[in-house]
Amino acid sequence: MNKENLLFTTGEFSKLHNVNKRTLHYYDKVGLFSPLHKAENGYRYYTPYQSATFENILSLRELGMSIEEVKQYIDNPNSSDFMNLTTTKITEIDETIKKLNIMKSILKKKNEMLEICNNIYDGKIDTFICEQENLFMSNTNYSEINDNISKKEMSEILNHLKVAWSMSSFKLGCGSYINLDKIKNNDFTNYDGLFTVINNHKKNLFIKEKGLYLRAYNIGDCNKIPQLYKKIIDYANVNNLKLTGYSFERGMNEFVIKDESEYIVEITILCNKFGS
Repeated sequence: MNKENLLFTTGEFSKLHNVNKRTLHYYDKVGLFSPLHKAENGYRYYTPYQSATFENILSLRELGMSIEEVKQYIDNPNSSDFMNLTTTKITEIDETIKKLNIMKSILKKKNEMLEICNNIYDGKIDTFICEQENLFMSNTNYSEINDNISKKEMSEILNHLKVAWSMSSFKLGCGSYINLDKIKNNDFTNYDGLFTVINNHKKNLFIKEKGLYLRAYNIGDCNKIPQLYKKIIDYANVNNLKLTGYSFERGMNEFVIKDESEYIVEITILCNKFGS
């Protein structure tokens, strides 16, 4: 067999392993993987026997190993080092999967919120079963019924979010909450505070329990919300519902709108049938 038939140019070797020629040039430059044969004319060639080593390098790189890590292992391959490497990478992959699953759940939640937004109207009121949520809540003098946020209120929001985000794997927005006594007295001067859903379990979180909740929607001008609360109270009385705890308000679509007139606020309040 002609010896030259067993040699591959950089282009041929790159096609054989489905990589870019620049990858081979770079690996050669940094001393990770170089052509094994040098011809009399100065051209350098790869041999078929290098294929297994190169595929191992590609596999290790796919695992997220750095050039230096791969080089150290390729220079002295052994089962002990390989097992240590794979154990470390398995742990890293598990953490990545965990984070991706959380991200997936957040994106699904946002899609669900938009599905709701596409099927509501201003002032809509109904009931639904809400799953348990873990909330970080901070007491503030935040005034929700106002389209103009003051510097003090903005500072309180940012401080709240900084703490909430330090407790959570991903950054979620915040809403506001107000107790029912203020609502019944038509006192919206100051809400009780801000809340953010936390996607893991931490101490000192408020548990928004699973249960039947009344919910209502306000589209556009937030100054209409006090009037909506009057309709909520009437709806609860007519349907024999007992409202308890706090009313939670949060934006549903701020990430997809350009105009505040399209802004949708969802109000949720825990309720139970009388006598239950």
